[in-house]
Parts: sequence; structure tokens; C-alpha cells
Amino acid sequence: MPLPTRARLVRASSLPLFAIAILVLALPAAAQPFIDEAPSIHAVPASALIFPLFDSAPDRGTLISVTNTNSSRVSCGNTFLSGDIALHYTYYNNDVNGNCYEFDRVEYLTPGDTLTVVADDHNPEMDEGWLWIETLDPETYEPITFNHIIGSAIIVESGSNFLWSYTPYAFQSVVTAPCDGFELPCGAQTRCINDIDGEVDADFDGTEFIPFPDSLLLDGFFEEGLKNITNELTLMTTREFVDTNLQVLIWNNSETRFSQGFSFECHYRGPLSDISQIVNDLGGTDDEAFPTGWVEFQSAAGILGVFKQQKGPFGAGKELFAEGEQAVSIDRFDLRPQSRR
Repeated sequence: MPLPTRARLVRASSLPLFAIAILVLALPAAAQPFIDEAPSIHAVPASALIFPLFDSAPDRGTLISVTNTNSSRVSCGNTFLSGDIALHYTYYNNDVNGNCYEFDRVEYLTPGDTLTVVADDHNPEMDEGWLWIETLDPETYEPITFNHIIGSAIIVESGSNFLWSYTPYAFQSVVTAPCDGFELPCGAQTRCINDIDGEVDADFDGTEFIPFPDSLLLDGFFEEGLKNITNELTLMTTREFVDTNLQVLIWNNSETRFSQGFSFECHYRGPLSDISQIVNDLGGTDDEAFPTGWVEFQSAAGILGVFKQQKGPFGAGKELFAEGEQAVSIDRFDLRPQSRR
């Protein structure tokens, strides 16, 4: 039986034009907490996907796609196959007081299956926010190592006939067989439980998942100023009830660095110039039609983000580059029966 959806706060949103817009689209087992070379969190099959942005505001919508690349149909000895997986979707956004609140639900993928949901239908409680998806055993709801899911997000802005996309950040589980007593039988195979410390939170520290980056890099942006250019930054944080503080380092095209402090709660989305007015006048060299710069975001909290740049009806979005690593955790809605916790 699919588990019921749950939410901490409730509010409704709708996107009547979104359907019309869619029709137009003709670590090894003994891993240490930190490793010498940070593994990739971009475009790899993983056990957790984090989408920094979904947008379900009026005249907007987001398609969230997840694919199970495991096509194994070996029986687990029960009603499930070794390629079956449950996906736990947890959506986050700010409430009216600025605190993070959550809405979650579970979906199921068979071997080689793929699923696309419209965020507004899948989560009718939020207009925008961020999402993380974790793999669970479909029988026990234990979080498990299942480095086989990939995904993408397509954001449609039907009011302006604008569409852009990005790929989520992918975090592989490092708990692999032998599972040191944390396993579930699946026929002749073993599924490793990805909850080494038995606590409710998911650890991104090299013991359960690979670590978070300790800084994000935006490789380039155009000066806003009077060029009819907008730079929209979205950031999520793993800190739910306190401010996340950032040090923002902005460089212009003559290698001059500017420093700016910035803080937000749960989820931020807004113009890059809201963080620093330097973006409006970079003061670099004059040999470019559009003066450019780049940015480094440093934080002791786990942050991820996407960036959209637009000039009139033209634009594109992308993920940010990740650098370094740090240990963070994310609270789980524990779906396991009380006897298994």
C-alpha cells in the first residue's frame, strides 16, 4: 500500500496553464569521513538526488523526472525484485515565519522504470522550494544503498514562453557489501541499509553518503546594470531552523575581488544583485560588450544551488560547480515501522 502523503503546513497552489505549456514540448565499504579527492555530485547514478528548485507559482510549473537504471529482475524471495525501489520525496520551503517546513510522499519504480511528476500536483502545499529524493527498500522502508537513480528538472514559465532545465545534485551511498550487519536479504543478493548510526538523519559525511561541498562556484555571469539582463540565484540549505551564513566572493573580469556577507533561511531565490550591488557595476575592463564576473559561495552549512540568466526572451539555467567537502546531515521523515527503528 502506498504510504499517505504528509505535510506540516498546508496551502494550495495551481497552474492551469502548465498543462498547455507541456503540450508544447513536442566510496568503498571502509570509506573515511573525508577523502583525498572529492567524488562527483554531478550527473552520476546515486542513492539521493537533491533538486535546489521547484517552481509551482501561477503560470509556472516544474517537471521532476527520476529514472531507475537498475534493470535486474532477480527475485528477492518475496513479492519484490532486486531492481525494485521506493523513492522518498521530501519537499522543503519557508513558512510565513521563515522556518523550513516539509511535505513528503513515496513513489515506487520497477526495474528500468522512469517517473515524471508535475511538482504542483505532486506537492500541492508549496509554490516553490527544494526537494530531496532518497532510495528506500520497498518492503521495509529502510534507507538503502541503491546507486542507480538519475533525474532532471524542467521548469516552464508559460507566461513568458520560457523553459529551462537542470540536473539534480547526486549523492552516492558509500555503504556497500559486506554491510557490516546492516543488510536486508534479497534472494542471493544483499541490500545494504544506509543508516549506519541508527539515527533518523541522513549523514553526508562519507559514512552513509558522500560529503557535501564546502563551497559553490558560479563560473560566469553578465553584469546587470542597464543591459536588460537578469541573474537569478537559487540556494538551498540543510539547516532548517537557523540562518545559513555565507561569504560571497565576487570577481570581475580584471581579477578584482569583492567580498559580501549574506544569510538566508531554508531556501533563497532572487536576483544576484540582491546579494551585492557590485553585480550592477563590476568595474572591470571595457573590452567586452557584456562585462562578466564569477562568484564563490562559502558556507559552514550544506548549500546547493542553481542559476538562471536571462536577457529579454533569451536565457538558460544551470547547476553550480562544487568544491571541497564537509560533513552535514538532513533530517528524515522515518517511514520504518516502529519495531524496525
